[in-house]
Amino acid sequence: MQLTDVVTDDAMMERNRPGAGNSRIDYYYEDIYKYRDHEIGWHWHREFEFMLIERGKAQIRIGEEEYILQEGEAVFINSGVMHSFRACASCIAPNIVFPAEFIAQESGVVYQKYVLPFLENPYSCMLIRGEREYERELSGQLREIFRICRDRADAWEILVQSGLCRLWGILFLNRGDMVCTARGTANMLTETRLKKMTVFIREHFMDRISLGDIAEAGNIGKNEAIRCFRAGRGMTPIEYLRKYRLSQAEKLLLETDSSFTEIASLTGFDDPGYFSRLFKKEFGESPRAMKKRVKNFK
Repeated sequence: MQLTDVVTDDAMMERNRPGAGNSRIDYYYEDIYKYRDHEIGWHWHREFEFMLIERGKAQIRIGEEEYILQEGEAVFINSGVMHSFRACASCIAPNIVFPAEFIAQESGVVYQKYVLPFLENPYSCMLIRGEREYERELSGQLREIFRICRDRADAWEILVQSGLCRLWGILFLNRGDMVCTARGTANMLTETRLKKMTVFIREHFMDRISLGDIAEAGNIGKNEAIRCFRAGRGMTPIEYLRKYRLSQAEKLLLETDSSFTEIASLTGFDDPGYFSRLFKKEFGESPRAMKKRVKNFK
């Protein structure tokens, strides 16, 4: 199932995946580039997650850290860890999300010895590059689990659980290579503020809004708003606003018959000439050129 946006609550916990918050396992075969703004935005969930880059390249952010995942590489993301994914082109990324109870029940010795250490320690993720033998074994096992999830033949849930337990054993034996980050309240507070400000931008991008308006939406000052956006989005609030406006302009250009002057006005740009220059800088061609190219293609 291809999602196009991530729905979270006020604490940035993911809410729109069908299995979020219950005891089921969920498998997704997704193109990150098809998400809004080409990113799976900041979120976290109680479940564990494995993602493999089947085709393309993705940028992943874990808290304050940023990594690039190339084709064939994978990542394990621990429970409760804030993360996001972004792609600059089509990026096929099958992933599986599952609760701790899928490995072992909380009351059992297996849970206490092999699952609880991941929940009690500051492990955030493991990058699976395929450079070491155990990483290649993890990747191979993960591909097999994804194949079983896609085929859904008889007893597929049992086979997936068996595969995940094997995967978990390899992960546990090599947990010394896990990336560790603090999961303090500071990061959560930053992301909560970012959520409020980005929602405000998406609801008012067509209006004349300022840095002060954006900061007010997050109940913070201008300097703190800039810090939050630089830490969580790698850009300033105004840069984020501009990129969002341009992404909406591209969508209107491709999906409607509106002129580029009308589109500029609908997406918050008062000056069509300025809009055209920004558009060309962002997408490599002017609005008119893109419209003509798409029209000829059709």
